Amino acid sequence: MKTKIKILLKRMLNVSLVLTLGFSLSSATYGAQETLNEGEKASFVSSYIKYEAKMKTYGFDKMFDNQSAKSDEYVTKSEALKLALSVTFNKSKLAAYYEKDEEYPNAIWVNYAKKMGVTKEDINITNYTDKATYSDVISYFEACKVLLKKDLPAKSSDVYLKDLSTYNEGEQVAIKDMVANGIIYPLTDTLNARDDIFKGQLNELAVNYAEHYNKEKCGFANKLDFKLNKTSVYPGDSFAVFVANTDLAENFSVSASFYNKPIHFYKHEGGFVGLIPVYAWIASGKYQIKVSDTQTKLNTTLDVKILPKTFDVQHLKVSKSTAAISTSNNSAKDQVYFDAARANPIQEKLWDGVFIQPVKGEITTEYCATRYTNDNPTPSRHLAIDIANNTGTPIMASNNGKVVLAKKLIITGNTIVIDHGMGIFTSSFHLSKILVKEKDFVKKGAVIGKMGSTGYSTGPHLHFAIWKDGTFLNPWTFFEKDPIAFK
Repeated sequence: MKTKIKILLKRMLNVSLVLTLGFSLSSATYGAQETLNEGEKASFVSSYIKYEAKMKTYGFDKMFDNQSAKSDEYVTKSEALKLALSVTFNKSKLAAYYEKDEEYPNAIWVNYAKKMGVTKEDINITNYTDKATYSDVISYFEACKVLLKKDLPAKSSDVYLKDLSTYNEGEQVAIKDMVANGIIYPLTDTLNARDDIFKGQLNELAVNYAEHYNKEKCGFANKLDFKLNKTSVYPGDSFAVFVANTDLAENFSVSASFYNKPIHFYKHEGGFVGLIPVYAWIASGKYQIKVSDTQTKLNTTLDVKILPKTFDVQHLKVSKSTAAISTSNNSAKDQVYFDAARANPIQEKLWDGVFIQPVKGEITTEYCATRYTNDNPTPSRHLAIDIANNTGTPIMASNNGKVVLAKKLIITGNTIVIDHGMGIFTSSFHLSKILVKEKDFVKKGAVIGKMGSTGYSTGPHLHFAIWKDGTFLNPWTFFEKDPIAFK
């Protein structure tokens, strides 16, 4: 077999830049291969079958149709650019870079490559079928590697090639980096990287490149996937966004047209999950959540609906002594403690499933009720639920979490705040007794205090609120479903 390969190589042109894995066959011109007999051509082609199989296994065949192509067919520059970008970002199409009518096959990929700096060549409708050389393809993959991992510098390698100096500085850097990373290696001291590359060799390079960078948690394993747990909600509800196939939060960003604060993401079930609050006063209508792959600069838009909802109106009478408690100065004093309690949210999920109603009783004020107090013509929003019952009625933890505030405050009276992880906090106000202390971990259903009427209150009741990143959400939605459940 070795003798046969040597004879075969002698009949080919001398191109000694070869790729790792499999047979170390040199490339040749198509004309030279045409002079081979059928058995010799079959031997050449069979050397690359396993790479075509790997292309299919990894899904690259969907990105670049080589399954029906012979290994000894030429590769054009537009084809090589498409494969380099596809293998790097695991994208079979550029939906966000769509052009209705392409001037020529793969024009979208060529234009994207120019935009991202993968190539500066003037590839256009007149020359897109020009054959790609080894040096072309090496430079494309090197540029894609830089895009994929901006903080990964090119490696230096001792490459002793008598003709290396014939390549420009950029080509030399690319060749040395590919050699140092084990993507390609020179068989002899001669380098003919300006000869044309064939699809068999291109498949081999692509597989080696992808397998090497997959070990560093990048490359073809990093196809990002975004999904929502809901597509329509009411004001005061929330959307959960799950991002799969990445270990780094900086690989993506998410923004919502209806929410003007940063959306925090937390590691969860092999990916990242973020909860986007919906303001209680937002107008109904169609909105968009924009998700961006920061590696490829491609964006995906998810359409969502916020449905109309009418909230209660309440007129409340309080005594002058009680009304005197609710001042902006007192509110600011209380807020200092709330801010400190919520300053460092626990990153992992502590809660388990749905939240439970912390106490039974009469709902005296609903979430987001418009409240007019005494003769004040300016109403306020009640961003919690009030549950009334007898003084001393046990109050339970709505879910598992850590007590981060257990203190008597001015307006909220005896107050308990629990951190449930991932930025979600519950608050219980106006208690007659506090039965837990700060830093305690509590289980769902555990008794944490007793109902009372301390602080700014007109009678025994529990003011229960759920807070996420500065926004108070509707507790009833948490009683119905885990806020980040996707089933």
